[in-house]
Amino acid sequence: MSNETQLTGRVVQPPTGPVADVPVVVVDGDGDTVTRTETSADGRFSLTVTADATDVVERLVVGDAVEEPVRETLDGDGEVGTVVIPPGQTVGGDGAAPDGGEGPSLGTGEGPSAGDGETPPDSGAPSTGGGGPSEGAMRMMMEPYGDDATGLPEHGSVSQRGMTETPTRPAASGHGRFGQLFDFLPAASHEPAFLELLGAAGGPMDIGDDERPERADYPPAGYVFYGQFVDHDITLDTTSSLDRQVDPAALRNFRTPGLDLDNVYGAGHEADRHLYARRVGGAQDNPYKLLLRENDAGELADLARNSQNTALIGDPRNDENQLVSQLHCAMVGAHNRIIERLEATGETEGEAAFEEAQQLLRWHHQYLVVNDFLPRVCEERVLADVLENGRQFYTPPAGETPFIPVEFAGAAYRYGHSRIEERYRLNDSFAADLFQANGGDTLRGFRPVSSERTVDWSYFFDLTDTGFDGAASEADVQRVAPIDTKLPESLHRLPFTEPSSLAARNLLRSRRLGLPSGQAVARAMGVEVFTADDLGYDDDVEAVRREHGVEPGDEETPLWYYVLAEAAVDNGGARLGPVGSRLVAETLVGLIDESRASYRTVQPNWTPEFVEPLPFDEELTVGELLAFGAANH
Repeated sequence: MSNETQLTGRVVQPPTGPVADVPVVVVDGDGDTVTRTETSADGRFSLTVTADATDVVERLVVGDAVEEPVRETLDGDGEVGTVVIPPGQTVGGDGAAPDGGEGPSLGTGEGPSAGDGETPPDSGAPSTGGGGPSEGAMRMMMEPYGDDATGLPEHGSVSQRGMTETPTRPAASGHGRFGQLFDFLPAASHEPAFLELLGAAGGPMDIGDDERPERADYPPAGYVFYGQFVDHDITLDTTSSLDRQVDPAALRNFRTPGLDLDNVYGAGHEADRHLYARRVGGAQDNPYKLLLRENDAGELADLARNSQNTALIGDPRNDENQLVSQLHCAMVGAHNRIIERLEATGETEGEAAFEEAQQLLRWHHQYLVVNDFLPRVCEERVLADVLENGRQFYTPPAGETPFIPVEFAGAAYRYGHSRIEERYRLNDSFAADLFQANGGDTLRGFRPVSSERTVDWSYFFDLTDTGFDGAASEADVQRVAPIDTKLPESLHRLPFTEPSSLAARNLLRSRRLGLPSGQAVARAMGVEVFTADDLGYDDDVEAVRREHGVEPGDEETPLWYYVLAEAAVDNGGARLGPVGSRLVAETLVGLIDESRASYRTVQPNWTPEFVEPLPFDEELTVGELLAFGAANH
């Protein structure tokens, strides 16, 4: 060993980034200072440890928040890597060095220290064992918002406000839109570098050129995009960039996370007039109808758009691909047709008709989530238990604002990414790749939808009469891919994001949120616990280790990976397994039940057959509602 070792690294604190003037101190086993410095303007530090001191050095203390073991680093290149101070923690910028034998404070005193071999919850800090993550991965772990070259949201690139600074206790009244169900479980401590490689393009989670199986017992493909629509409904963020600067962590709710179609209705026909029609004659002469746009065939079959073709809708994410865009269009059409049918009875019109139509569409939407969508996603016995015996884990205290569990938002509900196929047929004459053009066009959104691309929903749902010419036969209905640990190639190569792999982003986001392992959640739920070997995770770990020499840093399985693999092992990929089913069912049913205006709260025995002006019964499906709305063309 040389006479001295330079310890170098960088200190950051999400969401702002590098932190200056933070004391960085090397201490011995008694907590006494060996050497110290402060971070520069870009958050970097460099300390010199002499050879005489190497035998007593134990750890690095950064501010008042983080400890890192550094004894092994002295034998290497001296690169500590990036040290992340958890959001909200004090950083000890007063320059005070620890003294005496008690050791430094960890700020809040609530989490394990890194000296105990664990990472503080919500910290993205890599340990020294497997090296730090790439710059792109570190940036992704730090930033709550994605960015791309077009200014438009790319799928999977934008984190919801509040997820960066998730509370370690379920949200208190009026605070936080995200909370933890299992805050008592330790955070999984996987190395960020390993997670990035596990989910990288060409890695173990990339399906590559392999064909995915398709079976008749898999749900129709439309349920993937309805699931995306549901996600955008419960995580609507309409606040301006100015509001985000004032309230970057979204520590207070700006809207209840319920299934109330705020992504369709916005703030209503008075506050969001740009979403609604005017009295201009023709088919859009009713100010209580939502506005649509005529396509090249003169059909009202596209979202309303401004002069730059930006969709005029409550949530811009619903225009990110042409399938969810057309689904949103059909929901708008359904509202307008309900208005027409209510007014045709002669019993209601104007504001009263709007309020009734809004309630009816919301109730039909909620009914479909409970009775059509969830049965195709969750295990029957788990969903039945939630509906008949109540929720066990998602139980916000009475009177408090419901929150979205990060175990749901950051892991379980991301099961849909594995159900996506590369290519879809929209109607009897047009098909294209969803994201990645292989010598042709894509279904990427943020542009007008021509008549050639109008979706025939009979290709996406089991329908017998859609009202479209050339409707698909039963054999032509496209099915979802299985829920497993493989994602389509294009989702590993998203443009304008870094890292470009959606799988890597999901895994890194889970690490940043401090989510527990899948096995830890299964044990807490009291359900069957699948080992890493059962799930095939050990094989993927070995593949990363063999090719890149990077260790996982935690023997158990990341929660998102566990949910995917559990579905494949337990249900052949047709539905989620016990852990995934419980997290998804309890959250979505809970958000409906926690709403004072939902059908399950106001009229629990309600079914669509009670509504005489509408042609539905208790067997209503998502496809039938969309076909009803699309008939507005």
